[in-house]
Amino acid sequence: MTNTKDLVVIGAGMAGIAAANKCAASGWRVAIVDELPYGGTCALRGCDPKKMLRRGAEIIDAANLMHGRGIKAGGLAIDWAGLMAHKRCFTNNVPAKMEAGLEKNGVVSFHKRPLIPVAVFKGMVPATNMMRGTSCVPDYTGVTSSAFTTREL
Repeated sequence: MTNTKDLVVIGAGMAGIAAANKCAASGWRVAIVDELPYGGTCALRGCDPKKMLRRGAEIIDAANLMHGRGIKAGGLAIDWAGLMAHKRCFTNNVPAKMEAGLEKNGVVSFHKRPLIPVAVFKGMVPATNMMRGTSCVPDYTGVTSSAFTTREL
């Protein structure tokens, strides 16, 4: 039995996880590497949490806009600690859910820094294909196998 992977994905954000799961579901032997919590910027620090935090400001703004038009907006305020706790109810569970889904599909996870030269990482985890599903820029020196983006899956 060989440890060679059909695909190694660098970056465990939404793009990397989607590619890893799709390829694994198609029978590929897949590994994914990222030193940060799985889920990426959008789910953990960007798009989704931002919407939860923004909603609190929208509610106060809407009440202020309606003040004197049947709404008494006085005393309405953001409880920052409560709003952050609400956000964490979502974000705290994301990494474990992402990793569980990857494991269920047979994807091997490596919690390592992906900024090492890809040729070095490739020697540690033999792979036919590599994909960079992240905004970090690894060193591709010495990589001779095919590489592709999520658009090509």
